[in-house]
Formats: sequence, C-alpha cells, structure tokens
Amino acid sequence: MPNGHVIFLHAETYAPYNNGFYFSVRTNSVGQSNVGIANAEITPNTWNAFSKVTRTTNTFTDFAFYWSMNTNYAVGDSVKLRNVYIVDLTLMFGAGNEPSTVEEFESMFPASYYPYNEGTLLSAGVTEVVSKGKNIFNKNAQTEVKNAYRYYPVPIGATQTLHMTFADKDTSVSLSGINIGFVKGNSGVATDYRWIIQNGVVQQVNTNIINNKLLDYVFIYPNTQEAFDKLTSRYDICVSLENSYSPYMSATYSIPAEVQALEGYGWSAGTPYNYIDYERKVYVQNVGAVDLGSLTWNVSGAGNMFTIISDMKAPASITEVILINPKYPHASVTSGNMTYWINTNTQTLYIRDESYVTANDFKSAMSGVYAYYQLATPIETDISQYLTDNLIEVGAGGTLTFPNSNGNDYHIPVPSTETYMIDLQEAIENGN
Repeated sequence: MPNGHVIFLHAETYAPYNNGFYFSVRTNSVGQSNVGIANAEITPNTWNAFSKVTRTTNTFTDFAFYWSMNTNYAVGDSVKLRNVYIVDLTLMFGAGNEPSTVEEFESMFPASYYPYNEGTLLSAGVTEVVSKGKNIFNKNAQTEVKNAYRYYPVPIGATQTLHMTFADKDTSVSLSGINIGFVKGNSGVATDYRWIIQNGVVQQVNTNIINNKLLDYVFIYPNTQEAFDKLTSRYDICVSLENSYSPYMSATYSIPAEVQALEGYGWSAGTPYNYIDYERKVYVQNVGAVDLGSLTWNVSGAGNMFTIISDMKAPASITEVILINPKYPHASVTSGNMTYWINTNTQTLYIRDESYVTANDFKSAMSGVYAYYQLATPIETDISQYLTDNLIEVGAGGTLTFPNSNGNDYHIPVPSTETYMIDLQEAIENGN
C-alpha cells in the first residue's frame, strides 16, 4: 500500500476475554505501525466486528493482528478471526474522492466480507436506477438471524437520529409477546437497544439513540414468521428521519434501451468516462475502445510487442491506456514479462509477453481483448428523443441503486435533505 493512501480495514474476532484487539498495517513483518485498529474493546465469547478508515503514513507491505494477553489468558485458550480485508480507497475512488468514514463506505458496500480483488476495471452499463427513500425499513430486505432475534441493517448506517413510526392497518391483530425496536450491532447480544413496541405496546420514545449511541439495526423478537406476520398485519412500519409516518417509497427508473445501445455506454478509462448530460439531453463520449486484435503489432526485443496509439480512433495525447486484461498489469516504465506500459514521447503502447515470438501470433491472441482510452475530442450525441422530463426523486436518508452488467450491489447514499436533482455528481458534491 503506497504512502498517503486512504484505506478501509475490517476484521471480526472471537475471544474469551475483554482484552484489547489490534489490527495494523506495517512496513514488514516486524515493523511497528500505529495505522489501523488499536486496543479495540472486545465483548467476550461472541463475534466482534471492527472497521476503520485511515491514511497510510508509509509504504506498507504487511499487516498484523495482536490480542493483549498479559492478563486472563492461559495455556489452551484460543482466539478466532474471520472476514478480514483491506481496501485501498484511493485506488478505488481516486485521490480526494475517498469515503471519509466507515459508515459512508459501508452504506455503499454493506456486506460483511468481500473477496480479494486486484481492482480490474470493469465496463458497467447501468440498466436502471432504483430510488429508495423516506421509509428505509424494507420488510422484504434480506435479514440476519441472531439467537432469538431477526435483524434488519439500517441502509444509511444509522449516521443520523431515526424514528420508528406506525400506521394502523388491522387493529384486531394482537401483538402480545411481540417486540420491535433498534439495536447496536448484530452480534446477537443486545447490550444497547430500545424497544419501540414492547409486548405489543407502542412506547413513548421512538428514536434509535440511547446511551449516546446511534443504534444501527432494527430487530424483532421473537424470530418467528408468525411474529413478523402479525407485526406487518397490524401496522405499516416506517423508519425515517421524520417523526411521523411516511409510506415506504421505492421507484425504478429504467434506462431506455436506445441509450444503453449507444457506443461506449458505461465505458471508462480511469478519470475520463462516458456519461449522459441529462440537463442538455446529450450523450457525451470521452472514451473510445479498440480491439487489440485489429491493430498492427511489431516486435521490439524478446517478447516486446508494440503498436502506435495513433492507429486507434482519434485518441488524445495520453499517458495511460486502460487495458482490461488481468494477465497484463500496468507498469509505469519498461518492465518485466507480462506487463504493459506507455511511451508518452512516441505515443506507443507496449505489451511484453515472452510466450509469443511473432507479431502475428500475438495479434491473433489479442482478438477480443479491448483497450480503453481518452478521445482527443469528446463526441456529443443528441438523445432528447429517448429521454423524458421526469427527474429522480430521492428521499432523505434513502439510497440510489445502480443495477448493471456486473451485479446490482452498487449504492450511493443520500444523507441530506430531500431534493430533486438532474446532475448526480453535482448533488454529491453539494451534499444533497
């Protein structure tokens, strides 16, 4: 991990005693570092999840875990780890655009674990936009079962005070013995919680704040389908920033097929990207792509294949081409086997693969492998005939979800006041 990068660390541990837990990045296997999770308080004999967003202060190559065992522990005691990962947020989002808090990152990536990924750039043409807001309690959402409780994570990570309110549906339904409320964490050990309905009775206080903590899960007791059915038959349940009932809002805005079919829809070459200017109803293409098998290749030394970038479609004078092929990572200068790099003086793309001897063999092997690059002059296309004047309504505390060709798990949180927006980037920059 390079010096000065913002990183996200996550680990879960199970230990028998309430001694400190440490998870840090280091310059080597024994080098010291204060970058990471330090002296985290453990709840004994249950799984504890710890996360942190921090900035590296050196070039780190290793990471380490440490449990303070100077007291309590004896021979035969054991500790456990699971769901450990580190994300380089600077590489992922770009310098200056990184999430600054754990809540901000987890609102976009809510799973407890993500497998290793080198960060290969993907083309992701969005097929629709799903707006969810006001009532962020979705009774159809995936739940977590902990002991006798059913848990619903709050999508915005409980970064603000929330209220749970209800609207009558069927007053004949008895909720005797049934509870619903807010809880901190999802360990199954409810140390910080508040019942909003307790034994069927709605309580006077209905917020998710207790003991100066913001509770980040909704939970139901008992964890039975019967209890859940009775709750949702008796009431419409609302969790929102407002202290009044609002119906659950979810709207889907389909991207027209004609727009999805535009050349380069969803393409990016790092900083430049193709996008829709909704206000002007124009498709702006900043990025081009080329099938490397269609180019003329030459041989320069052992395994060095090169092509002149000017053979591509109207490229800009560039310093980097994004090559979507995990076989060939990018190198800044002439490097070893199985890499690619750019000679900016001659505007030449080099790929080194010593398994090929002739340029023709390499050209054949590159058929269907694409490189993405910035165009010298953006191409603008009028798409007003495909777009309506409908704007995307976003409720405060809700989310925008962008289903795409790589899955439906990319979310942008909307943490501020309710608004109507045309330019998503502008809304994010303004905090709306």
